Amino acid sequence: MANDLCVTNGRQTDAMLDEAQEDGVDERSSAVISTLWTTSILPSLEENARSHAMTVAEHASQRRLAGKLTKALFDALHSQGEGHAKRGPARSFWCHQDLNSKRASHDQGQVSIDKADLLEVADQYLSHPEVRVNKIDWILLDALVFEELSARVSDTRLYLTLATLISVLKFVCIYLALPTAGYFLFTPEHETLATLGFIGWLLVVLIHLVGAPFRWQDLKRGLALQRQFQDLYAMLGDRSMSPSNLRESLDQASVAGAELDVVVFALVDRMIASDATVFDPEQIGASAPVA
Repeated sequence: MANDLCVTNGRQTDAMLDEAQEDGVDERSSAVISTLWTTSILPSLEENARSHAMTVAEHASQRRLAGKLTKALFDALHSQGEGHAKRGPARSFWCHQDLNSKRASHDQGQVSIDKADLLEVADQYLSHPEVRVNKIDWILLDALVFEELSARVSDTRLYLTLATLISVLKFVCIYLALPTAGYFLFTPEHETLATLGFIGWLLVVLIHLVGAPFRWQDLKRGLALQRQFQDLYAMLGDRSMSPSNLRESLDQASVAGAELDVVVFALVDRMIASDATVFDPEQIGASAPVA
């Protein structure tokens, strides 16, 4: 299903975003962007223009704005900014991801999201309903949720790594400190050192016993929240997803402690305003009224 939602570089490499040329679309990016533009964005804009009786001037303005937002969205999804590895040639505008493909894509420079830029694009996009396109709705939502999911998985892996290291240290303290203290207890002139060793051993054991239930609960909450994100993201891989179910999953994740950006809820709420039962990213034209 994820492959069905992959905007790949087809044969229409000669179709360029004329409205975005002035913003410096390079040769490597132009073919990928133009494929999305010609197969999804432009047909939707034309359908919206007809549905809402736009004038030629209004439609031209709509196209220019949509072209700039499309270019900015591509740059946010394939960032080369500070803190991001230099990317290789982009083979797609955006595909529904999984964690394994994220690692492979990172190795090839294919996925390098700049979250701040992505949120800025989403905010501008939401403030201009006249350029709404189902495909862009889906790309923004899919990328934002995936970025949050991947961050959550990274945090969980870091937590487990630190927990393993701490467990090793506690093992050393608990099982090696005691015999060491016992040795010094029977060594002349080391009784004080041995006593301190016993006290330290006792403190480590008490801290371990008292803190274990809390650490276990934190780990359980983290893993449960990660599973919720995985289920939520899996829903976005469905060609005919339910916006109302998406909103319900978002609310559940928020209650569980997820800190999702408001634009994620805004995108889903706008989907619900159009049709709460089904949302098709491939639909041409936006069904919601243009403000």
